[in-house]
Amino acid sequence: MDLSKYVDLFLSEGREHIAELNGALAEMEHAPSSDEAIAAAFRAVHSIKGMAAAMGYAAVTARADTLETTLAQAAFLL
Repeated sequence: MDLSKYVDLFLSEGREHIAELNGALAEMEHAPSSDEAIAAAFRAVHSIKGMAAAMGYAAVTARADTLETTLAQAAFLL
């Protein structure tokens, strides 16, 4: 299947999720134990991972998976 027609959509939505992730990480700097901030960061990364997997972007998928795991561990440590 030719996914090239979805690249612009991937980039546009990816930018939105990165902005959400940045906001959540900034919140975590001020309130490291904020469950809401960790959950927001996790959702943004999870969305990026799913979109990247659908597009076949293995490197992005793997890095998002690593970050998702790190955020999950942080949630349990708090």
